[in-house]
Amino acid sequence: MKLKFLPFSVMPLSRLSKPAHMFMGVSRKFKRMLPYMEINLKQAKIEIAAEEYISLCISASLLFFLFIGLFVFGVLYMVNMTAEDKFSPLLIALMITSGLTLFVFLQQINYPNLLKNRRVKDLETNLLHTLRNILVQVSAGVPLFDVMVSIGNGDYGEISEEFKVAVKEISAGKPQVEALKDLTANNPSIYFRRAIWQLANGMRAGSDVSQVLEEIIKSISEEQLVQINSYGSQLNPIAMFYMLLTVIVPSLSITFLIILSSFLSFSELFTKILFWTLYAGVVFMQIMFLGLIKSKRPTLMGE
Repeated sequence: MKLKFLPFSVMPLSRLSKPAHMFMGVSRKFKRMLPYMEINLKQAKIEIAAEEYISLCISASLLFFLFIGLFVFGVLYMVNMTAEDKFSPLLIALMITSGLTLFVFLQQINYPNLLKNRRVKDLETNLLHTLRNILVQVSAGVPLFDVMVSIGNGDYGEISEEFKVAVKEISAGKPQVEALKDLTANNPSIYFRRAIWQLANGMRAGSDVSQVLEEIIKSISEEQLVQINSYGSQLNPIAMFYMLLTVIVPSLSITFLIILSSFLSFSELFTKILFWTLYAGVVFMQIMFLGLIKSKRPTLMGE
């Protein structure tokens, strides 16, 4: 598929591609520091070269820096006009915008990896259901090609899309074994690749497909139990750090700031900035822990 969206881009991709060509030389140097970018783009099904994607990220980040920098500077300049304690709006705007731009650039660079992980989750969530469906139909005497057509037309997310590709290649004359092995070429899911490889090798060796499927399902079910046990053991330290960083540390910090501000006679504006910064930090940590817990959830568990 073609790239249709870039996170935090202030300009559509159709217009962003022209200024992005100016940064192709820089993007080639960045590519050496990002050796997995090419494979991440392929596994995310983004039909674009790594150099071109990096140049788009650089161009989008610079435009973000320009637009957001002007906005932040304007807001700080208006605040400075009415504030009793004067400060440098340009310097603070540069610091804030530089930090935001670095965050945006890293998010854009990591976007193919995010799409790849979403594909992995979708594939592995539906993998066991799909294999069991295939086993039931094959055991009932349905030809494997008809089963693949049924899976391709079914509601199995990314797995249905993969099987549609295999059905299309088989209809064009490619042997079933070769078509199945081709599905594993750029597939990001280890379990999907392993299952399809075992199925293809079993078919090539002339084994009973139903017995091969039973062994595959048994192996993945055991791996599912291992993932669940591992997930349970990881939740305890995560919960401990969550309580420490989002409850205990903010409470102590507020007490410390109240005492410190009374001794050092902080200005009202500076005290507000400190408390709002602490509030923003707590909110950020809450979001981060929610994302961490979600990312640790085993993909084979399903929804």
